[in-house]
Amino acid sequence: MTELANARDSQQFDLGDLTPIELNFSFSSKQYVLREASEEAAVQYDNACMDARVYVDGKLERLENLADVEPLLVSLCVFEKRFKEDGTTVDGFYPVSDSTVRSWPARLVKQLYEKAKLISGMEKEKELGKNSPTSTATGST
Repeated sequence: MTELANARDSQQFDLGDLTPIELNFSFSSKQYVLREASEEAAVQYDNACMDARVYVDGKLERLENLADVEPLLVSLCVFEKRFKEDGTTVDGFYPVSDSTVRSWPARLVKQLYEKAKLISGMEKEKELGKNSPTSTATGST
């Protein structure tokens, strides 16, 4: 039998617990949840990383707007918790905008970015700026 036939005949494999990882935090008297990146969020983040690369004659020459990828990923993974008058949580996820994330202290955004990558299983090899040409973004090399 071929591998494909064997795979078709085999039992369902166990994917483990696929419940998205969520980490609660508070900032500026509001409650938030940092949630594992969805596939849509991961694709947007990966595309932004690729868009930061500038090629000339088929070679990576420089990186532009690299710093934009950190607040982007954070905005795609952070949701505000909302509460009813009785203090119970309102169901649903309330996304935090990119502009809101950009108004937060850089040290907070950096921590949330690193944690979002960790809980989302994003590979360090995908990071731009390491072993790459000079970045034009501040704070990223």
